Amino acid sequence: MSDTKSQLEGIPAVLYTPLWQARELGFLKTVLEELKIQTLKILIYAEDYHPGGLVIIDGEKGDFEVKSIESPEGVEYDGAIIGTIKPFALLLNESHLIIKGLWFLLKGKLKLKGKRKLWKFLKLLLRCI
Repeated sequence: MSDTKSQLEGIPAVLYTPLWQARELGFLKTVLEELKIQTLKILIYAEDYHPGGLVIIDGEKGDFEVKSIESPEGVEYDGAIIGTIKPFALLLNESHLIIKGLWFLLKGKLKLKGKRKLWKFLKLLLRCI
């Protein structure tokens, strides 16, 4: 997959960084194998902060790609987080991540699609950080 780090900004750049570091340090493929991730497409899209990002994981090659997305319409994905930027920022800034996340879900400020795939992606990011 192509290396597009110099073209990314905003959400795509944030998604790219931990995966790139894991790949460069040589343990991304191992983590993908341990988590049993063969292919995975995850969309992170903030309606009020563009561009969004689509992460495409290829577990067989141990590689990934991150694309900038201007609109989620017509984008194929296995899992997605869609909402506005304020809940994203508050989630990253709060110590009670799970409670805040549930509150935003209940209020409809964040929409999760493909929760199992999102969970795998979260585990992947946590292992890469």
